[in-house]
Amino acid sequence: MTKKQFDELKQFRYVWPELVKISNSLQRIAEKDCNYGLTERDVKRRNNLEKKALDYAANFGLACYFHRDPRGCALHLITKHCRQYTDGIAVY
Repeated sequence: MTKKQFDELKQFRYVWPELVKISNSLQRIAEKDCNYGLTERDVKRRNNLEKKALDYAANFGLACYFHRDPRGCALHLITKHCRQYTDGIAVY
């Protein structure tokens, strides 16, 4: 592991808890959407959370897949080379 990779890994450990919070919030929004539907405020909040997750992921050369079905994980981190979201990392 190079020093640059190690430094990125150290930075990522501070971002991971934020990604978990975003994933949990997106999960609750997906449940609400399934059960009751979303208000405009909920849609804006979902969009803001997704943008925040994308920004965090982009800092590490990753992308995000957002799973809006409440039965699964709401956020997956993937590389540009992943063929499907299951090749990535589920953020719980």
